[in-house]
Formats: sequence, C-alpha cells, structure tokens
Amino acid sequence: MGISFWKSCLFFLVVVILGIILFPSPRMMGLFYAQSRRLTQARYYLEQHYQLDPQDLPNTVRYLQTLITSGDFVLFEQVGQKALAIYPNELSVHRVMADFYEGQFQYDQASAHWEKMLLLDPKLKDIPEKLLSYYIFEKNYPALIRIYELAIQQKQDSPDLYYDLARLYALQKQFKQAETIYTQLLEKFPHEAEAKLKLADMYEYTKQEEQALALYKKISQEQRDNVQYAKLFLEKLIEYKKEIEAMQLFHVYKKQFSRSDAFLIFLADVYLDFNQRQEASALLETIAQHPYRKSYLDKLGELYYKVKEYEKASDLLRSYHDQTTGDYHSHHVLGDVYAALGDQEGSRREYEKALQLIRQ
Repeated sequence: MGISFWKSCLFFLVVVILGIILFPSPRMMGLFYAQSRRLTQARYYLEQHYQLDPQDLPNTVRYLQTLITSGDFVLFEQVGQKALAIYPNELSVHRVMADFYEGQFQYDQASAHWEKMLLLDPKLKDIPEKLLSYYIFEKNYPALIRIYELAIQQKQDSPDLYYDLARLYALQKQFKQAETIYTQLLEKFPHEAEAKLKLADMYEYTKQEEQALALYKKISQEQRDNVQYAKLFLEKLIEYKKEIEAMQLFHVYKKQFSRSDAFLIFLADVYLDFNQRQEASALLETIAQHPYRKSYLDKLGELYYKVKEYEKASDLLRSYHDQTTGDYHSHHVLGDVYAALGDQEGSRREYEKALQLIRQ
C-alpha cells in the first residue's frame, strides 16, 4: 500500500522547514549577526547575499553599515553608488550615505543626501538643523534659500521662516524677492507689524518712497496708541519733505499723546527744526507743567536753550546733573547756556567736565 499524496506533501514541507531552521540562508545569517552586533560575521553573510541579490534593499543597507564599521570605505562607496542607481528615491539608502559622509567630515556630499532626504520626507526633524548649520557656516545663501523655500512650500507656516528667507534674499541683493516674501508673510499673518516695518524699509531702500510712506501711515493708524509708530511716521514725512502733511499731524498728535512727555519734547524739537520758536516755547510750557521724569530734564533744558530761555534751561540742566551726574552732552549744553548768560567761569567749568567725560 503506497504513501498518499498529501502525506508526501506534508513530509516535504517538514523537510523544507527543518532545512531552513537547521541551515539558514546567508540573508538570515547576516540579519541575525547584524542584530546581534557581531558585525565581522555579519559582513560575510551580508556580502554573500548581496552578490546573489543586490536588489534586496534591507540586506544592502545592512551590508553598507557593516562596511562603514569595518572601515572599508572604497568598497562602501562602490556599493552605495550601485544602491543609489537602483533606488534613487529610497530614504534608507540616502541616510546611510549621509551618515557616512558626515562621519568623514565631507559635509558637502552629506548635504546633498540631506537635501534629498528632506525632499522625500519633509517631516524629518533632525535634517533641517544639519543643513542650516552647514550652509550658515559655509555662507551658502542660495542653498539656505532653497531650504527655507522648501519649508514654506511644505506649508510649515511660521513667521520666522518668512523673516529668515526675506533676510537671505536681501543679503543676496534680491530685493524684489524679499519684498514678495514680506508680502506673502503679511497675507498669512496680517498683524505682523514688524513685517510691515521691514517691507517699508525695503521700499525705502529701493527708492519706492510713496509705497514706504503709505505703509508707515498704515502702521501708525493700526497702532494708534503706539507713540513710536506715530513718531516714526512723522519723521518719515519730514525726511521726505512732506511738511504740509507733517504739520497737520502735529495738531492731531499733540492732543493724542498729550501725556507723553518724550513725544511732546520730540514735537517741540521738530518745531524748532521748522524755525517755529513760538510754537516750540508754547509746547515747552505745556510739558513743564507735567511731573516729568528726570530722564527728560536734559532734553527739555536743551530745548529751552534753543528758544533762548536761558534761565529755565540752566535750572533744568543743573537739576538733571544733581539727579544723574549728567553726561558729556548735557554738560556741553550747560556750558553753552552759561556762555549765553555771560558766566565765563561756569561755561569753562562745564566744557572741561564734558571733555573729561569724553576722554573717559
């Protein structure tokens, strides 16, 4: 009575399974030794299987790793280039190649693989830092621009990305591109006042004065309580010879910031620049009624000197020196005040004090 077909098949499978267990393939042996960190034994089996099947990706990656450990760098590069030819878009191959070149301090070649890895997987956490550190060290601005543009394309929406990219374009004197980036930033983050200031500054640099003034005006209107933005807009109007609009703002700002001594002192100084001494004096009288802080005494005293009210200027500057010991500029102004009052000895003393502070 013969053996049935099914029993024969079962017997054959048992033999095959036992054969695999008792006589594992080079691939299995290579995997076993690699996981056991016994790299010398692993290399033999990994290499043996690689010769049989170079398209076995996991085995090839393990083989490359053992070649790095054993220091066989020439063979590593040969095998690595073959693996890249077969798997040009395989992340694991680019990572092992990048790790090798980084270990050899060949950052130019490592960076090429880092960039490819970032293209393949934009969510990688460690790669952008490596690329940015290397390209910043090398001052490779075009490459840095590529990295930031890629991050923005991948919708990693952070204002800092836009600021950094615009700054890089500016360093490359690509001002139109920088303007575009600031514009994109404001489309996504419309409340970024710093971006508006940067864009206005860019307009000025590229001689687009009207666009700059329009943006400074918009900033001051959006931030109505911000003294610095109001002052900046007024300064720009004066700088670009927009005297009529500047004087119109004077009346608005005097009321709007009537409690800001620093801003009123600035306005009084501007009045003097326009040779409007009477208006400046009237504004100084308003400021003098405030319990102003000691940090404004020197500025107020200088303004009184400019409108030729020397006694008031002297009182304020001496009070400033009593409270703060003064600085070279305040002592020099007080010297001018004493000279105007005919006090030559006091004038000489203050000039000497100013000179002493400059030397220090």
